[in-house]
Amino acid sequence: MEQFTSHQNNERDPASRGAGEEKVPAPAKAGRIKKALLLGIVFAAFFGAPAAPPAQAQENHFTRTQDGDLKVEVTVEKSPEGMRLYKKKAEKLRGQLEQKGTQEDFEYLESIYSVREKPSSDRLKRLWQLFSPTLWARNTLEKRAHASPDEENLDNGLLASNYDLLWNKEEILKRAERERKFPEIAGFEKIPGYTNEKVKAMIAGLPRELLDGIDEILYVPEKKEKTTYHLFGSAEDEGGIQRTMHHAKDDGKRTVKIYEFDEIQDREELKSLIVHEIFHLNDWGSSVRMTMKDRDAMLADWTRWFLNPKRPRSGYVDDMFPKNGRAEGWNENEIQYLQVCELWAESVQKHREILLPGGSGAVLRMLREEGYRVPHDLELVVKWLDKMEVSGFTSADEASQNNAFGPSPNQRTSRR
Repeated sequence: MEQFTSHQNNERDPASRGAGEEKVPAPAKAGRIKKALLLGIVFAAFFGAPAAPPAQAQENHFTRTQDGDLKVEVTVEKSPEGMRLYKKKAEKLRGQLEQKGTQEDFEYLESIYSVREKPSSDRLKRLWQLFSPTLWARNTLEKRAHASPDEENLDNGLLASNYDLLWNKEEILKRAERERKFPEIAGFEKIPGYTNEKVKAMIAGLPRELLDGIDEILYVPEKKEKTTYHLFGSAEDEGGIQRTMHHAKDDGKRTVKIYEFDEIQDREELKSLIVHEIFHLNDWGSSVRMTMKDRDAMLADWTRWFLNPKRPRSGYVDDMFPKNGRAEGWNENEIQYLQVCELWAESVQKHREILLPGGSGAVLRMLREEGYRVPHDLELVVKWLDKMEVSGFTSADEASQNNAFGPSPNQRTSRR
């Protein structure tokens, strides 16, 4: 059965916060530079305050203007110790930008999606979030080369903060661990034969990292119609990448919504749909476990695969979804980007058996040892789940009883 789902993460606005990799030693009565930055709402708060000295703990200060832009006050310490640390982190960021493949991936995305300024369409806001911080970092590093000493110190402070927020894998994973919780499950008691506890048990066997940052999984007891098809589920991300950094309570929620559809009482169909939507909240735009470098690389990988003429075609990704987008007046750039989003979620849904106990690596090794040709989309799924450091199930017993992925498609018997 084709699952007709919609990816909506890209239709909301963001915000952010920071965390320090190292502590800056308390400065001796050194001066400080303060600078307020007005940033577009999509690139709001990518420059959180750098790590403050223990004796002068500080918080980021965010206020919005009347037109929705975010005003960020950034404080940069001028102590010798602070300046050395800022420069060290700024150089780490520069090193990532200059790594082999990083620039190529970014330039490839620029050539495909042509996004160099904030788009007017809400559907491309999350795509713009991927471009903004990399463009800013590249421009700031170039400007820094011709800056005065004070301006260079300020640029290093901003780059250091940006590094911890977006490029420092260790800090990103620490933030994800601190925010870990199980999503609220609600509304499923309205489906005959279901309770919220049953649905909670359904997904309890998922690797815990996949639920990081997801606030709610809700059943909405109504039929949801798109222009050309019936919508089964959606993944809504009101914060995007910036919420990953800031975690502010007023930045909105990450929510999976399941709508009424004919086979909703079929346990396997419901599980499969929930999994599809969960993976929309674990892609390059919504994962709370990825660096900017990896976000750009992941989108580049899946865009290349989408455009590969040898890719197996999907009735939903290649026919139903673009047909509906054109009927609703989307432009071709929007349609293609959202098709790539759907291709990722559908590919994981198709290969969901890779998250059985033993992990994805064990499955791939077994396939190769037995002489099987591993499909390219499966290789990509495994590559990016590994990059997100997604673990296996908590226990084999729990996985076999509650595995939200259920049997793989080739293990299921047809009900038609």
